[in-house]
Amino acid sequence: MSKFQKVKIGEQELAIKFGFSALSIFEKDTGEAVASISKYGDQLPVHIAISLIYAGLKDGARSAKSEFKLTKEDIGDLLDEDIDGLTRVLKIFGDMMGKNTKKKIKTIK
Repeated sequence: MSKFQKVKIGEQELAIKFGFSALSIFEKDTGEAVASISKYGDQLPVHIAISLIYAGLKDGARSAKSEFKLTKEDIGDLLDEDIDGLTRVLKIFGDMMGKNTKKKIKTIK
């Protein structure tokens, strides 16, 4: 089980995790597969970004065994204060997703 990380957005330091629970939350919320995020490139729609952050923070709080009270509107307000928070979250998302795809595959000779 991968562990959560901490991310600072605005004045808050929050637990974040992009495990299968977060991915499920995101897909249910948006109706989009997580894999579809890459199709947006650097033109990620705001509602997709907020849903991704929401899912990661909700799963992070669960993993950290802390209460999660943020709404998507709260996340929007945090990003209003600190737009670079989005960049930090997307880096964590990429790092966590990369860990799941970088497993070495042994070849049979």
